[in-house]
Amino acid sequence: MQTAISILNFLAAHKLALVNLLGLAAVYALIQLWAWFAYGPKDTTGNGITIGPAKAFDNRSLALRIERLSSRLASLNVVNPNLTENLSAFQQQTASQSTSSVNVDVKASPAQSSAATTPRQSSDDKKAAPESAAAVEGAKADPKATVALAASDVLNDQLNLASQILNLETLYERSLTDRLFGSEPRLQTVLGFQVSITPPRGCEDSVAVVEIGVRMKPNVPKETEHPVESHYHHDSLVRMEQYGPKKTEPRVDTRDNRVSLVALIPHEKTYNSQTVSTSSQSIGGSAVASVITLGFTSKGETRQLFVHRDSDTIAFERDSRAQPTLFDNDSSATVFGWEFRPVLGRKTVSPGTRQMLAVIAMPEAEKDAEDRAALEISTRSYWRHLNQRRQTSSRKWSWLPLDIDQSKRTDFPSHYLEVPNTAQIQAALEPKVKHISWVTSGTDEATVMIRGSNFFSGTKVLIGRDVLSEENDTLTLKSNQALEFKTSLTSLAAGDCVISGRFGSSVRLSVDQKKEVSVEQKKKAQALSIVRAAIEATNYNNTVYLKIDVNGIDADGDQTDFEIADIQKLPEPILYVGANAVPLPYDYFDMPPPGQPDGAKESGDQAKPDDEHVEAESVQAPHATGGAGNDHQAESHTARNDPKEQKPQPSSADPKPSGADAPAKKYIQVGAWIPKALAASQSVSFRVPFCGLEYQTSFPLIYSEPNVMRIGGDDDKCVFRIASPSGFQEPFSVELDKSYTVGVELVKKGQGDYAFTISKKLAAQYPYLVIRTGSAQPYLFPISVDVQSPPKISVVTSGKPPQIKKGTIGPIEWSGTALDAIEAVNLVTTKPTATKTAADFAAYDQGQKIQVYFNPDSTQATGKVQVEFVPKTGPSINAYLFIIDKDPSA
Repeated sequence: MQTAISILNFLAAHKLALVNLLGLAAVYALIQLWAWFAYGPKDTTGNGITIGPAKAFDNRSLALRIERLSSRLASLNVVNPNLTENLSAFQQQTASQSTSSVNVDVKASPAQSSAATTPRQSSDDKKAAPESAAAVEGAKADPKATVALAASDVLNDQLNLASQILNLETLYERSLTDRLFGSEPRLQTVLGFQVSITPPRGCEDSVAVVEIGVRMKPNVPKETEHPVESHYHHDSLVRMEQYGPKKTEPRVDTRDNRVSLVALIPHEKTYNSQTVSTSSQSIGGSAVASVITLGFTSKGETRQLFVHRDSDTIAFERDSRAQPTLFDNDSSATVFGWEFRPVLGRKTVSPGTRQMLAVIAMPEAEKDAEDRAALEISTRSYWRHLNQRRQTSSRKWSWLPLDIDQSKRTDFPSHYLEVPNTAQIQAALEPKVKHISWVTSGTDEATVMIRGSNFFSGTKVLIGRDVLSEENDTLTLKSNQALEFKTSLTSLAAGDCVISGRFGSSVRLSVDQKKEVSVEQKKKAQALSIVRAAIEATNYNNTVYLKIDVNGIDADGDQTDFEIADIQKLPEPILYVGANAVPLPYDYFDMPPPGQPDGAKESGDQAKPDDEHVEAESVQAPHATGGAGNDHQAESHTARNDPKEQKPQPSSADPKPSGADAPAKKYIQVGAWIPKALAASQSVSFRVPFCGLEYQTSFPLIYSEPNVMRIGGDDDKCVFRIASPSGFQEPFSVELDKSYTVGVELVKKGQGDYAFTISKKLAAQYPYLVIRTGSAQPYLFPISVDVQSPPKISVVTSGKPPQIKKGTIGPIEWSGTALDAIEAVNLVTTKPTATKTAADFAAYDQGQKIQVYFNPDSTQATGKVQVEFVPKTGPSINAYLFIIDKDPSA
């Protein structure tokens, strides 16, 4: 009492100061509140639930994956054949235990002895103890008993699981209602929504709800097609503008104008949870009355453990007439959505982004022509209170009158989504080829590079009998706009190549040369034709030179100018002789029309192509200035017969085959070195891959070369027969030691048949015979006569090895036979490193002796060295030499 009086006296004495202090606090609070609303942090998360705009996904891709999932479900064996093992199992085992006790105590007078009662109480306790133990022992369950579900229950569970699998298969199969619209296929699509959740403060023990309304786009006049109405939410920090058609009169709901909901993905997302519930009760009491004490005690305990599903995501479909509706005065929309709940003991929904899918069937027929269907989509999100124990939700509210609605509902702007039909998807996303090029990557192997668009995963190429794809590592997808693959030259030129993409029909790989139909384009080459083919003999024994003249044909079937610049715009051509592809490179020459004085222009003189034609580097052969630029062919000749020295030149003077049309415009001449064995083929063809049959042309090939055969002679002379089935052009001559024309040595026996007689000694001096006929390349034929074999080359090494002073040149002399046939002598040393040094030498005394002079630098290291004698033909002969410090003659 005294303390309260003291406090009142203090307040009375300092009331003015206290009033001022409270006033300052009130002013500060008002300023802080004003600053909070004016300059405080702004909340950009809204209600924490954001729904992105709808996206249309490929319905066919989802259908293929669902079909694969359905086939896997059908393969599941859910009926266990061992369910009969549960016939002998117990279905219940109960163990209960309870303890109760009642105590009665009677107090006796002090004069009475208490010893009489005490032993009896002890005796009662001893008797009670075994009884109690027996009771407890009897309450225990038999540990050997098997507790399990009954066999019929197991069978029912398995049948229920099989029914659920059948239900999923039927759902994924899709109903006929969703597949048909009248008598035509129904247009379906997959809608995707990206939902982002960041639970704000105050959303504990709450469910995040996302609702989506879908309907067909109303047919409204253009001036009212996109009106704008502002909608202000109760939260001042959120302002939304809703786009949609103006309010109209309620429409009559019919079955045809409603969007059918086929499936929601995911329809449910659950976790397995374990719950343990324990309860314990205990009660006790006592009462004392006079000399009697009464007591009572009871104790009970219960423990439960069970496993259940804890759902994180739940899909739903709701009545579109439920207020507030997503579309004003329209109940024909289809409304669906998802609920996101906290799980695993958490208080809030897990934050993050979720991708939700909805498969719908629209009231539109799937037409063969390209078309689109427009959907109007409206979305909203809000929160609901969740009772974790009962797993039920209710409206979220608070006790504050000014903020009683805690759902934080947000209506997002409605928007239109155009959904293309299958025909339009196929047409827009089918593979499109813009550019094709290829290069050789080995013997009979080519690498093809394709540029274009819509090369998605799953794209395959069918060429010949092969199917090339990424799965078997035969095709590489660089991007959606580029791919490459390897194939054989035979498959490349044998026929059409087809690319099969993820969408659309298969497309023939082709460089379309007929896209433009202007007058100028019609005058350009639309097809190719070979007008001449000839094989020129060469002085190389195993190789001949093939030349073909190729001209262009325009859209009207007339000849037109065709130059190297035109062929550089096409993929690399392939030249075939018979059924064999001629290896690259080829020689290309621009040829003028007949009658013009200008000579042929080689492809090496042509201007370089634009950068956009990558394959031009292959078309413009790098060895075009030399017909024998083919390295493989050059290797087959000796250094004396270098093809670069005598390359066939472009010519239009070859005889025109019967039936061929002489070129009247500019044309190109293609040349290539081919093995002589291919010259016996009956035809030659020129093919440009990926350009269709118009760019494949062939021509008969006739080739016969002269034949030289020794037919006789005597000890002094030998006679050769020179013949050709097609005859010889004039002038005709044979070259050996000199040029022989028709006369004493060269006698004409008939058309294309000559006899050539020379001395045997002269024939032995020349291994080859040269035949010249007309303007063609000379023919080179080997000839052989029976002459005495030359002596065998040998060096005498049986005596003492010769010696030479260090750093001197020699000379050192060896003896032997046929030493004049040696063409090189080398000194081979091993110190300090293995070195082979050429030495000067001279053979004399009719090839029986040879004198060698060494390089002084090669004799600087003492020891045993090797001298190598290299003959013109046959293996090398080795001798040994010692290099010493002293002069061996001293």
